[in-house]
Amino acid sequence: MMLAEEMALSENFSDEWRSRLRTELSDQSTVNRDSIVRWLIGEDTTRLTDLNPTQRQIVEQAMDYRYRILRQRYLGMSPERAYKA
Repeated sequence: MMLAEEMALSENFSDEWRSRLRTELSDQSTVNRDSIVRWLIGEDTTRLTDLNPTQRQIVEQAMDYRYRILRQRYLGMSPERAYKA
């Protein structure tokens, strides 16, 4: 049961981010966007189990913060320029 809940929330986050990135990063390839989604959600999806609404909101805010940093400082820049930023 816990695995199903974990997968459901993880898939929910993935779907939401894929939709958002399809709109906001239409110039990026699907592979790049999927990679960003995996990076935002993280490898350990077990941390998404049993989140109460407050914890879920914090997780969503953290992913949004990481995404904003990625867009502002790294996406679309050469590695040399991104590391200097």
